[in-house]
Amino acid sequence: MKKVILICAGQTPRPIAEKFGEKLEWYRLQAAGLDAEIEPRLIYLGDTPDCSDGDAWIITGSGESVLDRRAWMLQLEELIRCGASAGKPILGICFGHQIIAQALGGEVARNPKGWEVGSRSLHLTAAGTTSVLFKGFPQEFTVYETHEDIVVQLPDEAELLAENTMGIQAFGYGDSVFAVQFHPEFTYEIICEYTKMRELQGIPVNCSQVARANAASDVISNFINTIS
Repeated sequence: MKKVILICAGQTPRPIAEKFGEKLEWYRLQAAGLDAEIEPRLIYLGDTPDCSDGDAWIITGSGESVLDRRAWMLQLEELIRCGASAGKPILGICFGHQIIAQALGGEVARNPKGWEVGSRSLHLTAAGTTSVLFKGFPQEFTVYETHEDIVVQLPDEAELLAENTMGIQAFGYGDSVFAVQFHPEFTYEIICEYTKMRELQGIPVNCSQVARANAASDVISNFINTIS
């Protein structure tokens, strides 16, 4: 069985966890039926995996910003560089997407267009349509998002896989590193709860406009299926 290390970059917000459980369980549901075991590492609490740990890594979202450059984030960047050099399969999601870009020489910034919250459409580039990460996907589809930071410059040698009017939405680096700005692990109920939480924080969103299905949910299973 494949051992996938879930590198948790922050705790699940309490209002979300009280209704839907911890994010670890969301990933385990996505991996159900696959030949994979999801094992968590709470890196933000000092539980840092070794570079050789696991067959693959998934780096989660976070309530913190990669721009804060906390000590554990710097350790994670070093770990990403080690894993990428060793050919470790890595998938970054939201914060994970951003910190992979930053670790490998790209640039992250606050999006001048503002927050991206709810469901948004994106389109695959020519490279994205042939990427194993998006196997079986149409060229345009809807995803769930909640973020303010965004990758504004890809690392050298990275390949743009998806984008929309808000910016870069996915990229690949070499044959084994992938990163997506959106949340394939979210259900409709979870993204609606996030939009409510953002509204309470003063961020204007409209939950009624959220699509009922997360068209991006197969990203995680596609990634796990790439692990040899």
